[in-house]
Amino acid sequence: MTAHAALAGLRTAVLALGDLGRSPRATYHVEALARHGAQVAFVGYRGTPLPEALRCHPRVHVAEFDPPSRRHTDRLGLAATRLGYLAAALVDTVSLSGRTTHELNRGGPFDLLIVQTPPAVPSLALAQYVARRDGARLIIDWHNFTHSLIALDRRAVAATACTVAGYERLLSRTAHHHLCVSNAMRDVLHQWGASNVTTFHDQPSHSFRPLAEPERQIERARLLDELGFRGEVGRARLVVSSTSYTKDERLDWLLDALVEARRSVQTDPESAAPVCVVVTGKGAGSEEFRAQLRSLQSRIEPTFQVLTAWLNLSDYAALLGCADLGLSLHKSASGVDIPMKLLDMIGAALPIAALDYSPCLWERLDSDCGLTFGGPDELAGLLHQCFFAPAGAARLAEMRRRLRQSPLASWTEHWSEIVLPVVARLAATLEC
Repeated sequence: MTAHAALAGLRTAVLALGDLGRSPRATYHVEALARHGAQVAFVGYRGTPLPEALRCHPRVHVAEFDPPSRRHTDRLGLAATRLGYLAAALVDTVSLSGRTTHELNRGGPFDLLIVQTPPAVPSLALAQYVARRDGARLIIDWHNFTHSLIALDRRAVAATACTVAGYERLLSRTAHHHLCVSNAMRDVLHQWGASNVTTFHDQPSHSFRPLAEPERQIERARLLDELGFRGEVGRARLVVSSTSYTKDERLDWLLDALVEARRSVQTDPESAAPVCVVVTGKGAGSEEFRAQLRSLQSRIEPTFQVLTAWLNLSDYAALLGCADLGLSLHKSASGVDIPMKLLDMIGAALPIAALDYSPCLWERLDSDCGLTFGGPDELAGLLHQCFFAPAGAARLAEMRRRLRQSPLASWTEHWSEIVLPVVARLAATLEC
């Protein structure tokens, strides 16, 4: 039996307790499983709309529900204290467990579950329960470690992160297989005692592609106009940074770097070609960032103009395709995850400047096509070299040329090579 045939009619669930429309890796799992003939329940939060082709796919059932509401705990001011933070987390966990179990019960029984983590709580325990109940095979897809993210929150009790770390280690030994985003993460899982761990690097989706030069200029003019850029579009250079405004992203370094780079420009600021920096994304920290930006605006402009936006997929892909430089300000909580934004930029042949947080970054970033920095001063230096030094434009053009010449495999090809054989082997054990 071929691997493709092994999936025909396989009853599967992909559990991702986050906004499904902003969970690209989980979405790609669903698309690939359905393409190979599996019946798929996609379970997670309602939010950003999913692609219509996925929502209307005859073998895909989307089970969306609203995320836990914090309005009651916020009204009481609980989440602002450490004990309140813990109480709110417990309330959310109980509520979320009940709703998720309900959706999984409606769609089951299953032959295979793929659970995305973070969040590990309550995802891993619920997936383990359903797998045991149904006699299903369980795959955990690790993007990061939940205990590392909890440790970033100053409201969290230290013991909470330690408890969750133990929970993750324990349940990592109960899955039939693991996928993870880096070799460094695979090594940590092995240290925990997990077996059958496969590195499955993220790949750019088909939406992210290089643009021919005429198309780049047309899209740049359109997007700068729609985003409200103030200035001569034809002279502007374009930088993009996508973000979820989470605590493991150093957006404060971006603002500090822009202030320093603005100070270093020797020419008359009014005569220097402006650099438009587009920060695109959603997240709880967006208002805080905008407040910081307003307070520093006079020290950044007119050399730099920072615009914030939330773009749909097609406009975001076009933005990456027509930008001059992509910024990754991700500072990994665990030190072993790799942000998908890097792969989106590589797919669009966009030169990258990335915060160098760990050696695992180099599993996906090529030194010929990407630059790294360790702090705001180094980022300021890179911005000056790229946009105000004589050889800057030529350097970026050469990086873009190399990216065009060495495209990564598509998500579809990579999934078929790495994940399809794993799923087929697990499906075969159901017959034994």
